[in-house]
Amino acid sequence: MKKFILLIIACSSVVVVVIPYWLSNRKPNEKNGFVRRIISDKLTHINTTTVQSAHLYFAGSNRHYVYLAKSTAPLQLIELNQSDYRVIHLQNPFDPILSESEIQLDSPYVYVSDLKRHKIFKGGIDTWQLTEEVVQNGFYSAYVPISNGSLALRVFSDDSSQYVLAKRNHQSTFTPNSTSLLEKQIDGFFCTDGMLRYDNSRKLLAYIYFYRNQFICADTNLNLVYRGKTIDTTHYARIKVGKLKNASMLASPPFIVNRRAIVERGRLYINSTLKGDNENITTFNASDVIDVYDLSTGTYEYSFYIPRFQNTRLRHFTVNGDNLYALHDAFLNVYSLKPDAALFSME
Repeated sequence: MKKFILLIIACSSVVVVVIPYWLSNRKPNEKNGFVRRIISDKLTHINTTTVQSAHLYFAGSNRHYVYLAKSTAPLQLIELNQSDYRVIHLQNPFDPILSESEIQLDSPYVYVSDLKRHKIFKGGIDTWQLTEEVVQNGFYSAYVPISNGSLALRVFSDDSSQYVLAKRNHQSTFTPNSTSLLEKQIDGFFCTDGMLRYDNSRKLLAYIYFYRNQFICADTNLNLVYRGKTIDTTHYARIKVGKLKNASMLASPPFIVNRRAIVERGRLYINSTLKGDNENITTFNASDVIDVYDLSTGTYEYSFYIPRFQNTRLRHFTVNGDNLYALHDAFLNVYSLKPDAALFSME
């Protein structure tokens, strides 16, 4: 079973390869059956920084800093604000040599996952040293810290033959969600693929599907709060799944609906790939659109554009307080966010 799961996860990386192909072959003027409420002055550009690498991703943030990690440097972080940065080298006495990892910061803690051996280490940002091995062999495919010593994870269920969400508490116990928050449509793997996020300010988990217009909101005990829908009309995952020996794989480029997603201070920000029927095609193709939802209710609020930078599309983004940080290849763009109250004060 372990080998089967690892093959599934490896095949998931096909998504990264096929996204550019799929986007380039999409019909630019096709109607998608929805309209957006576009806010044109939501962002104000502050500065652009060259970050020297296209392998960076956002690992987390706190009140003062945003943290970048590098997939090719498993124990390294870049701590930055609007004007300065420093490089942090994490110390891991359990396993000082990691070939592939993912770092997540949940201040005052930092987590490092060993993606090959399915371990997760935890430490403090005061010393930047990992002090505890919180997961030793969990066969997870996604995780997010939800409190000191507790994690929400996406794992494989032998009973239902699909991905489910589970909680790992401070006693190292895994508790899968019995009712399966993730709903199977086709194969249970690719059709349920998505992004697991946590909003500490609201104590709410969000799971956003890649291939359909749905997201899930749950509490920290994996109790369903509601099932939400994005504003587009893709109710059913438009993917074709094939078989390769003992593993499933995407048989054709998938129809991606939600490309990136983050949560921050009660808001769900989704980078959608679909053009609204009321949007200008030239503006849409020169930007990446972000749809904003109220995480507590799932209500759609408005959308705004992040401009392409040097003809490159958005790779990763995050929101920290009143600023939005956007990665475009080896460049980091920082924007200030106009407060929501000011956006609609004249309406």
